[in-house]
Amino acid sequence: MNPFVESQQLQTRRQFFGSTGLRLGGTALAAMMANAVTRTASAAPRMLPPLPGLPHFAPQAKAIIYLHMNGGPSQIDLWDHKPVLKEHFDKDLPDSIRMGQRITTMTSGQSRLPVAPSKFKFAQQGQCGTWVSELLPFTAKHVDDIAVIKSVHTNAINHDPACTFVMTGSEVPGKASLGSWLAYGLGSESNDLPAFVVLTPIWSSGAAAQALFTRMWSSGFLPSSYNGVALRSVGDPVLYVQNPLGVEARDRRVMLDALAQLNQRSFEELGDPEIQTRIAQYEMAFRMQS
Repeated sequence: MNPFVESQQLQTRRQFFGSTGLRLGGTALAAMMANAVTRTASAAPRMLPPLPGLPHFAPQAKAIIYLHMNGGPSQIDLWDHKPVLKEHFDKDLPDSIRMGQRITTMTSGQSRLPVAPSKFKFAQQGQCGTWVSELLPFTAKHVDDIAVIKSVHTNAINHDPACTFVMTGSEVPGKASLGSWLAYGLGSESNDLPAFVVLTPIWSSGAAAQALFTRMWSSGFLPSSYNGVALRSVGDPVLYVQNPLGVEARDRRVMLDALAQLNQRSFEELGDPEIQTRIAQYEMAFRMQS
């Protein structure tokens, strides 16, 4: 018997409904994106249009998935091959390297600062000859399709300011994040889905846990409509998108219309553009419900 057919016959009731939910979710997402394409074809206005003159060329990518491994392995153990470090193993770090840089609280109690090279072996992989650690044997097989950037550097010596620098280009909080800049420059094809969403792991209270601050997906000084929408790891991915029990879609529509009128009055009185953003976010949440 065909293994695929046999698997379908042995499928449990719970597996059936679980997989059906995934299929329906995928169908709904495809329908929402199809609606976006249809509206674009009919020249309907986009809520987040791209800046004039952008993009500079026809893009091939439809979306960007950025994985930020906060607290992950060091680049020295993965990509940044530094064989000279072995020659200086256990020697004190020269002052010419530190150049008077302050010491973190994690190392302030050390009596000395010895040089420590990577413990793992490196080898050149692929036609490009990129040095890859033995920790990445499967990634090494596809290294010709990967761009490894080694020119980025920072003076940050702690995780938090370094991560803030990676995400916003500045160690000082308040600047717009990478995803917000992309949404601002390129816009969004869909009016029914957020242009920039963030998936965060379940928070661990362990001593080795790495904190993730909302400024890493903040729009900073850009309008808040370009903020990242964080999807929760537990419970409803987005709070307050689902209607409470007993509240029908038509009831929610009446409530939002009344709220939009009140917000519009506030906007006419105060002129705060954030009020218009709030109205637009309420409307997007309603479209996500339907």
